[in-house]
Amino acid sequence: NSTVNVPSLRENPTIIPVLIRNHLEKVSQKDGFQTPELDSAALKVLCQYHWPENIRELHSVLDRILAVATSRNDISLNQIPLEISQPKIQPKKTKLNKLEYLQQRTLKRSVVLYGSGLHKGLKTGLILQPLPPESGIIFSHISSGQTIPARLENIISTNYSTTLHKGKASVATIEHIMAVLHMYHITNLLIKVGDEVPVMDGSSKDFCELIEDGGIEEQDKSCQELIIDKKYTFGTYEKGSSHISIEPSDTFKVSYHMEYPAPIGVMDHTFENIDDKKFKEE
Repeated sequence: NSTVNVPSLRENPTIIPVLIRNHLEKVSQKDGFQTPELDSAALKVLCQYHWPENIRELHSVLDRILAVATSRNDISLNQIPLEISQPKIQPKKTKLNKLEYLQQRTLKRSVVLYGSGLHKGLKTGLILQPLPPESGIIFSHISSGQTIPARLENIISTNYSTTLHKGKASVATIEHIMAVLHMYHITNLLIKVGDEVPVMDGSSKDFCELIEDGGIEEQDKSCQELIIDKKYTFGTYEKGSSHISIEPSDTFKVSYHMEYPAPIGVMDHTFENIDDKKFKEE
């Protein structure tokens, strides 16, 4: 039996540029595009990072960059994931003194769905594609090629629908697909779409079936689950106003109260996620 010694990137940072070049050449030859070049700032950051998971982590990060790049001609500093380009901040324990970790997930294969937008009424669709660990949920505006990570800082509107915006591109009505990704614990996914996510029948049923058709793949990275340590409230309880609050619970439970003039009137509904099938059925 022979043993293969894998060099430590932390102890041998001088080999990182060679490994990067070799991997980019391998991927570009396989997928049929010109090998991209790294600018000096991007290369410096990659060489200075400590790479706790060594070469496998380096390859995974490069794959993530290529998967969401709008152009594969070059790679600049702003395309390097934040956890690599900026120092990591260690998570603090909550008052519950408990940190939960879940396995990251993506899809096994790409899937496509066609429908119409809710607000514009135009025919639209979306393509879901797997992404490597640590990628997150990323929307890709098909006509412009702009990528928009599903992050709080990219939300520009929640009036009637949730809309993401970056550069000159916007993607509206993302709430249904995002709810499904949360319930299925999908953490890494590329969503190619036009100006608006299709509404389908108004529920999340078609999106649930789309995820199940693509198949769920457990990845070799974990992610920290958010723990709610106390009650938080935004808004006011005054009549005619709106508010939302979250508080600790042993299950995922949502209660909705609505007061409209007649004939709609007062409506209440509570959803509690007991098992994976309940969300799809309701």
